[in-house]
Amino acid sequence: MIAAFVVPTVLIIGAMIALAWVSAERGLEEEVGRRLMAIGQGVSAELSEGIDAAQLERLDGTMERVRARMSQRLEATRAATGARRLLLVNAELESLVDTEPRVGFGQSMFELETDRLEIERSFEDGQARTSPMFRSRDGERHKRAFVPVLLEGRAVAMIVVVASATHFELLGDFGASLAGLGVFGVGIVVVVAIFFSAGLLRPVRRLVSGVERVAQGELTRPLVSVEHPASGPREIAFLMGAFEDMRQSVVARDAHMRMMLAGIAHEVRNPLGGMKLFCGLLREELDHEGEDEKLKMLEKIVRELDYLERVVTDFLAFARPSEIRPERFEAAEMLQEISELLAGECLQVGCTLHIEGADQVVWTGDKSRLRRAVLNVVRNAYQASGSGASVRVVVQGDQVQRCVVSVIDEGPGIEPEKLAELSTPFFTTREKGSGLGLALTRQIIEKHGGELRIESQVGRGTRVGLSWPFDESLAQTSPHPKVPEGWLG
Repeated sequence: MIAAFVVPTVLIIGAMIALAWVSAERGLEEEVGRRLMAIGQGVSAELSEGIDAAQLERLDGTMERVRARMSQRLEATRAATGARRLLLVNAELESLVDTEPRVGFGQSMFELETDRLEIERSFEDGQARTSPMFRSRDGERHKRAFVPVLLEGRAVAMIVVVASATHFELLGDFGASLAGLGVFGVGIVVVVAIFFSAGLLRPVRRLVSGVERVAQGELTRPLVSVEHPASGPREIAFLMGAFEDMRQSVVARDAHMRMMLAGIAHEVRNPLGGMKLFCGLLREELDHEGEDEKLKMLEKIVRELDYLERVVTDFLAFARPSEIRPERFEAAEMLQEISELLAGECLQVGCTLHIEGADQVVWTGDKSRLRRAVLNVVRNAYQASGSGASVRVVVQGDQVQRCVVSVIDEGPGIEPEKLAELSTPFFTTREKGSGLGLALTRQIIEKHGGELRIESQVGRGTRVGLSWPFDESLAQTSPHPKVPEGWLG
């Protein structure tokens, strides 16, 4: 946006400066030419149509006194007018009289060869002329005026007036002023562009940040409120208001969905409890009667009821997330609990669970909720792995100020197009799955200020990484100190 302001302005200011410079240079050139011609015409008026003109017509090397007198007159004029140099030449461009002492009589003036055409015309018609302004190799500007000395209406010599550096000082000062004005103007435009862009982009950035939070699932923070009202151009303010209405609608729909899930879970949990109770009573009767086949069928029913109970528990946990209660605990202790809890399930699928690097690693956070998060990931890992495979739970204890654990399986992997949907509620790749495991895990980890990453290669397995900040305030003391053995007698 700044470039959109500055680039056209620089081009416009540059064009204006160039136009002003060309106009000033042309005007100054004309003015210098007039001044030089006035100097030459003054000298020509003194020398023309008199004895001086006659002497110039037949001037030779023996007429030293005449040349000295004319040289003094030219020098006095040069000093009075500030010209750089005055000289008299003949039609062959040979020096007659010169204010430059090193130039002798009859010396060819090769420096005037570039102006030979103007000089010849002045000799022919007796009119004064000027040369174009040009720069020499040393960078200095040059301009000359050619005024003929007349005798009986014909030119017998040519007065050459060379402009001095002072004639061009005004142009240099004017150019410096233009450059300074241009830099100042561009600076003003840059400052205005920065403030304008900041004022315009601030609400845009706020809007983008709010939309990104909503996209990431953070719906509690409003985009527009009493403390942070909609600001910026009318269109941006309207857009912010529209997004805030959308956020509130999503929050209301999310709350309604969670309330509905909680209600369904409660309604399902009650008959589940009764069914498990009657299954227990039925197991006792079948044990007494020795009905082994019926007991196997009953065990299948109990397993399905356990699965349903776990789904209901996930529904309740997702629908009613509670505030985290951080504490300090040993990573190995929590992971050992998970290993013991899942030992039977892993045995049924023929999978082994390995815990690596957890010794002497301390974590902080809500232990029960983190256990649930890791439990969900490990359960997904062994369910995706085949018989004889292993699941590794790797703890990285060298991460500064971070708690990091990775769950690695040897399953078939996940296609790239499905990776982005894995944490979406109710999305599952298994025939029997609620689709809430990873969604609940991500919710728990993000509540701790952490992140969940999934890396997978088809045919080589999947790696799920969980990381969250280590709370230094809980590093020294534990809210649940262990009671010394025998303390209660």
